[in-house]
Amino acid sequence: MIRIVLALLLSGTLLWAESKRVSLVLGSGGARGYAHIGVIEELERQGYEIVSISGSSMGALVGGLYAAGGLEPFRDWAIALDMREVLRLVDFSPGDGGLVDIGGVFKTIEGFIQHESIEDLPIRFVATATDLKERKSYLFDRGSLLAALQASTAMPTIFKPFEHDGRLFVDGGTLNPLPIAAAQGVEYDRLIVVDVGADVPAHFKPEPPEKIRQNRQSIYDRIFEHFKSNDRSREKGLFTIASETINIMQEHTARSQLERYGYDLLIEIPRESAAFYEFNRAWELIEIGRLAAREALQKR
Repeated sequence: MIRIVLALLLSGTLLWAESKRVSLVLGSGGARGYAHIGVIEELERQGYEIVSISGSSMGALVGGLYAAGGLEPFRDWAIALDMREVLRLVDFSPGDGGLVDIGGVFKTIEGFIQHESIEDLPIRFVATATDLKERKSYLFDRGSLLAALQASTAMPTIFKPFEHDGRLFVDGGTLNPLPIAAAQGVEYDRLIVVDVGADVPAHFKPEPPEKIRQNRQSIYDRIFEHFKSNDRSREKGLFTIASETINIMQEHTARSQLERYGYDLLIEIPRESAAFYEFNRAWELIEIGRLAAREALQKR
């Protein structure tokens, strides 16, 4: 009996190792979405072939850039960001449905994109956004890649809604933080889901290199860290409320999607790894994604 069990377990392990064609589902989660970069890099390092990506919000951004051949320059750019550069790229102009206009960010991102339309991408890609008028999730599986990424990342109340083809879009994570159903329609061996808002312990704590730590010594970074600490210590700090509201909303929907559609492997990034607005912490979050992917694959 023991031999039979061991044989079955070994057989399952070998089958997984031989199943290298992967469909990825990359979830929403603000800055924690940087972890998707580490996941992708670890999958490639272990020889997996990514044949399809469906993403929501930052998951759509990272997945779309990967599909378009622009993930590496985006990664390098994001790692170099300090709070001064983050603030320079955004326009704090309350109104028109949001507090911040991130058009400056996408002017930079546009330079990383090597394919203008989704149909031209070498792998299947789907981004999800929320159609405000129709009050439902909308899938971008064709047309302008840049428009799809802008629509999917328009975080409600924080970033201004994105208008495209007569529709008004906000963040895909509002209704569809883990677009597992969108992964259908392509042949693959394994469906891997990456949840960057998981309610699991944050046991990965990578330390950035000295050069990156030095880059974070500007007055802007020090002010931000002071404000963040004070905000978290108050019962009703603005960023705390915004972050927790988004986390709660997406956590319940993501859990429902996981239970409904299933998956072959779930890679969980702890929700406590970073707040949704900490876009100056790319290095750590990429490393957390890499370590989480490695751990999940080792457990197969």
